[in-house]
Amino acid sequence: MKKKGALALVIILSIFISCRLEVPIKEMIAARIAIRKAYQVKADKYDPDTLTQAVQSLNNSHSMLEKEDDAKSKEEAEKALSLANAAIEKTMPLLAGDALTEAKKVFEEAGNLNAKNFAPTEYQNADGAIKEAEGLNTEKKYLESYEKSKSAIDSGNAAKNIAQAKIPAMKDEIKKLDAERADLAAKQLPEPAKADLNLAKTNIDAAYKNLDAKNIKSAGAAMEEASTNLKNAKMKYYKTGLKDRIASLRKEADTLKKQRGSEAANDDIDVVVSTLNEADTLLEQGKTEEAGKKVGDAETSLKIARQNSMKAIASRKISSVEKQLDKARKGETAEKYKDKIDNAAALLGDSKKLFDRDSYDESLKKSGDAESVLNSIGIAGEKDDLKKLDSDSDRGPKTVYVVQYHKKNKDCLWKIAHKVYKNARLWPVIYMANKEQIKDPDLIFPGQKFVIPQLKEKTPPEKKEGAERTSPKEKK
Repeated sequence: MKKKGALALVIILSIFISCRLEVPIKEMIAARIAIRKAYQVKADKYDPDTLTQAVQSLNNSHSMLEKEDDAKSKEEAEKALSLANAAIEKTMPLLAGDALTEAKKVFEEAGNLNAKNFAPTEYQNADGAIKEAEGLNTEKKYLESYEKSKSAIDSGNAAKNIAQAKIPAMKDEIKKLDAERADLAAKQLPEPAKADLNLAKTNIDAAYKNLDAKNIKSAGAAMEEASTNLKNAKMKYYKTGLKDRIASLRKEADTLKKQRGSEAANDDIDVVVSTLNEADTLLEQGKTEEAGKKVGDAETSLKIARQNSMKAIASRKISSVEKQLDKARKGETAEKYKDKIDNAAALLGDSKKLFDRDSYDESLKKSGDAESVLNSIGIAGEKDDLKKLDSDSDRGPKTVYVVQYHKKNKDCLWKIAHKVYKNARLWPVIYMANKEQIKDPDLIFPGQKFVIPQLKEKTPPEKKEGAERTSPKEKK
């Protein structure tokens, strides 16, 4: 303030003494302007001694003026001007250089904060201004260089502020990556996938550390690496899972073909196998995502194959039960078992409705229930017939049958009845005649000797269909 006051005083005094022709007003004003400029360019920092001398010379000029020593006043004013300009000249390269250094530092910090991506306009402005400042500095246009460097600093700081605002969001992203890593770590991973997961952990830790140091660029790079590590781990885990799924689908398709034949869904099963072959090839080529889609297609095709197969089975069952129901209605015992026949008909009707709604599993179950009811009618009729046959059996001389053992064709009561009577349904006749040694009709032994009663009338041979339905199980 003292220095500025002295300068102002010089101007005021010059007004009052301007009548003196030799007063160095012009020189004093020039010195004052130069000193002010020197302060503006921070000469008090870079060349304080010279600037101090310049101010002192201007003060001396003022003192000489008061003493009406115009010549000495002019000399001191010119000296002040010269010193101020010398301070400016010495200061400018240093000022421009430091400003350029500061601009580059701020720009580097902005780069570490990944401002190139987060604040591209501000970042590019700073970069352009620095390049211009460098050029001007080379041309020794220090003031212009200094101004450009200040512009670069402003743009760089703006870029930094924008980039730093992204830090909270980046922390959230790192947390998501870490959660994904923890989720994968809980799975049964193959060893190669575990190695990728360990790398992911290392990079996630590095991302946290760099972010705390406000090095967003390095944090972002570590996050990208962690993301790649996790992707590789998932792909290897997924690939192993796909191989298992492909093997499982192949087995299911093969089982479907063997259990139900290929007449109902042969084309669909072929599509499943073909699609799984494509998935295998894609896996070998490392195209895991495409392979996964093919496995999904195979699963869909297998579902269609099962549906078509079940549709054919349900349709055949309905047709079979319809024939059985028609036979029961026309049989001699139709009136006696009318309630059961009506029940079977109702169940079959439900089965048909379910079939029309594409509920083939439920339809098959209803048809099976109807078949069971009709079978119970047949069993009851057989028991009545057997009672009659037993009462008609001859109580005279009887033949003897020795139970045989054959590895592939073992004897049981229904087979013996088929051999001696040509009707397996007559096995109870043999059982009743040998109850003292047959404790369980399902359990007979090689070497046992069974009496074979003779029948008064020759019974008609059995029909092959359903011959074993009520026969005891074969056990040895």
